[in-house]
Amino acid sequence: MARTTPLGLGRAACCVWLAAGALGCTVETSTKSLDDSNLDEASQQLEQFIDRPAVAAVGVMGQTGRDLWLFACKSNHTLFRQVYTGATQVFGPWVQASSVPCAGVPTAGAWQHLPTDHVEVFYRSTAGDLIEVGYGDDGVGGEANLSILIGSLGHINGDPVIADMGRDTTVAVAVRDAGNFLTTVSFRNRIGWVKQLVTNWSGVPVHADGLLTALYTPYQTYLSSSLNGVYRVFTRTVWNNPYLAINSTISNPRGVLTFTAPTPTSMLVIGRDGSDRITKSWVADGVDWNFTLANRVSVLSTPHMGASWSYDAARTSTYDRGIGYDNDVALSTIWSLNNTQTVAHAYAGTPLRSAGIRPVNAGDGLGNFVFLASTPSYRLNAVYLANELDLLKVTDLGINVLVP
Repeated sequence: MARTTPLGLGRAACCVWLAAGALGCTVETSTKSLDDSNLDEASQQLEQFIDRPAVAAVGVMGQTGRDLWLFACKSNHTLFRQVYTGATQVFGPWVQASSVPCAGVPTAGAWQHLPTDHVEVFYRSTAGDLIEVGYGDDGVGGEANLSILIGSLGHINGDPVIADMGRDTTVAVAVRDAGNFLTTVSFRNRIGWVKQLVTNWSGVPVHADGLLTALYTPYQTYLSSSLNGVYRVFTRTVWNNPYLAINSTISNPRGVLTFTAPTPTSMLVIGRDGSDRITKSWVADGVDWNFTLANRVSVLSTPHMGASWSYDAARTSTYDRGIGYDNDVALSTIWSLNNTQTVAHAYAGTPLRSAGIRPVNAGDGLGNFVFLASTPSYRLNAVYLANELDLLKVTDLGINVLVP
């Protein structure tokens, strides 16, 4: 796929071309050892399997309006893309998105751009490499192996997550490297790819062994990881700096930590307490976080919020809700930004043991979707949220996905 747009104009060339080394790669590393002083007291509570997402989805403004793009790793280790067209409200066919076999769930984001938004996808290959697939104005994807192009990155463990996206080609991806050091690789125009180790408050690199979650707005970015059940949250204020652990006490939740942004400048962290009740706290640095109950009913999964401000190309209203599994393994609306509510057995079907419960709002009237993979074959389904309370329409998307 030829790309001739010069760098710095719009999205410029697809990040695949950027990754190919046109601007070079800058690598920043540290030789400090990990601070594991608190691991003896760490909770050994493992992440709940059903907290893991099953698909990546992103709202994309096209030439006929806003669409929803889905990226999934099929059970045969092939990355596929499907487009839900907003104008016709129809899911299109699955199309192979990359020739490099995938080993887990991808992560996707978009930049606002004319005539169409530009999309970035990252995933781990079966060889353990970080793979990038970028889409420009022509809507055709091009792929690059960042593990090779960013010299010292090498193989990665687990699934990557987009930790931040700025304007026109600026993106940061968080990964666990081959030694399980928590690492980010960031691209900025005229600088290229920069690898940085994530550190604790003292500047010592940290390890991670669990699912990575992140949320970003135009004004802030937060990244969460766990090690032996101990959760840490990291942030940075400028692109030049590495992510640093927030200097706050965070209670160790069950499942994972997720985030939601009621406004571009505010952030909530969502977790579960020892009784599996949903808790929430405003994000703050330098003070202990005050987790309070957001739902008094115990549940089996941590809600992945609608994340309205996750990417510029999909800004929506500030109304948000959590989707999770109740104690009968039924998909339920269990928490919202504006109030507390429980809708029991909102999804009546096969017991669901995979996550994919993160709502996605593509914006501009498309409404919210929840994507989940049902047992035993991990068949991907789309649940359409017609309003704030009900799960009304379930669509079998015709593909079995790989859920690590």
